[in-house]
Amino acid sequence: MPDRYTFDEIPQRLGSTFVSPWITVDQRRLELFDEATFYVRDDYEWDVDSFPDGMIEGFHLLALIPYLVSTTARLHDPNAFAMNYGLDRVRFVTPVFVGQKLRARGEVTEIKQKNGGYLILTEFVGEVQGHDRPGFTAALWVLVLPRVPDDLTA
Repeated sequence: MPDRYTFDEIPQRLGSTFVSPWITVDQRRLELFDEATFYVRDDYEWDVDSFPDGMIEGFHLLALIPYLVSTTARLHDPNAFAMNYGLDRVRFVTPVFVGQKLRARGEVTEIKQKNGGYLILTEFVGEVQGHDRPGFTAALWVLVLPRVPDDLTA
């Protein structure tokens, strides 16, 4: 169960660390990702044979970030919402393959006020079970804003 926090508790999250549960990307999920992102399609010739069999491409690994991070901590406040603000320092350090176990280990390293909300920086590594080097590293920015009441948006 993820650690749940409210909008008002965000400043106290600075320095908090996390380790997500291990997950495994199987071949079926890899194929679904490829189809959903138009990575493989009839009207686009891509040399999929240029990668080793079963290698998980970097953008697929990036797409796992929201899940990995949200398994450890999640905004739980009906009066606020969180949105992806961007990534910094993304590196694909070691190839990751179908069937290997992955998890995220990280820390909230910066929180600053922005537009009436908070901009949160979480730096983490995507660990691969049994390997000394991570599969990937990244710094994720999330913007958390208060919700505008419906009567003010009309």
